[in-house]
Amino acid sequence: TGRPSERRAYQDAEAMWEHLAHTRGIAPERIVIFGRSLGAAVAAELATRVQPGAVVMESAFLSTADMGRETFPWLPVGLLVRHRFANKDKVAAIAAPLLIIHSPGDEIVPYRHGKELFARATSPKAFLEISGGHNYGFLSSAEVYRAGWEEFLAPILPWPGAKDQPSKAP
Repeated sequence: TGRPSERRAYQDAEAMWEHLAHTRGIAPERIVIFGRSLGAAVAAELATRVQPGAVVMESAFLSTADMGRETFPWLPVGLLVRHRFANKDKVAAIAAPLLIIHSPGDEIVPYRHGKELFARATSPKAFLEISGGHNYGFLSSAEVYRAGWEEFLAPILPWPGAKDQPSKAP
């Protein structure tokens, strides 16, 4: 209910966290926060407030203002943007293991945004380069994508069949 806003998006993510961690009783270290594109900004914000098992940001931008300045360099975007979604200011505060996924072929969010977010992040962190466009890169590079997720998550959330991991029930 209500009007969409940056604050409301963050509140919705917190409500889901509360539901998973407290209502359902899932251990926070067993929860992976995942966000793609705009959702990556919501994931980053939540990850600065809670301690999940891991965080994955796919096709993430530095901030909406940065995207606006690059798309409309003649406009005073900094004055016009109401919702900042400033990943670049939050990524260093994420303490959980972080995977950043991005494609050089992303036609919406420049690849350099993903690389800069990775550079700003603290360890433990990993970067997964995929191929393809913004909306279909995960499909275009399905094998690389799946293998990257598995390699990142295996030491954090071991499961039966994980490569080089003890067999533990998820």
